[in-house]
Amino acid sequence: CNHRCIMCAQPPVEHEDDKTSFNLKLISLCDKNAYEIGLSGGEPTMIGDNLFVLIRQIQKHMPHAVISILSNGVKFANKKYTLKLAQCRHHDLQVDIPLFSDIAEIHNQVVGAKTFYLTVQGLYNLAQFRQHIGIRVVIHKHTYKRLPQLADFIYHNFPFVSQV
Repeated sequence: CNHRCIMCAQPPVEHEDDKTSFNLKLISLCDKNAYEIGLSGGEPTMIGDNLFVLIRQIQKHMPHAVISILSNGVKFANKKYTLKLAQCRHHDLQVDIPLFSDIAEIHNQVVGAKTFYLTVQGLYNLAQFRQHIGIRVVIHKHTYKRLPQLADFIYHNFPFVSQV
């Protein structure tokens, strides 16, 4: 993952082997009638275009499955990458992105990286390509005091999200 969230139980890893072939095998073992599958990590976009390989395999093997991608949204600040997701044309895919504060410094402190504005740009790019978006809010001692302001920020800046 390219974040180091303060509440994450996964220890940071400098380098991880590509597990795309392993994940493709897992997909092939799933029930063809599965109704939902989640892609998370770490950060699922860290595998680059292999994410789209996985999505297409899910579409092929489990054509009715809903896909939920839990991402920090940073990679979607790249419009070309976001377009590639849209070009998968999945019938029911949602990208869920955590937003921890309406203030960049607080969000950045929680994620351990200066990525607030990239996350916000990722949300707008996903909306531009008409992708379903969820915003996740994790409530803890660093975020609870500004919940009303965060709710207002989301309401006014991201009216296109499917769920919060």
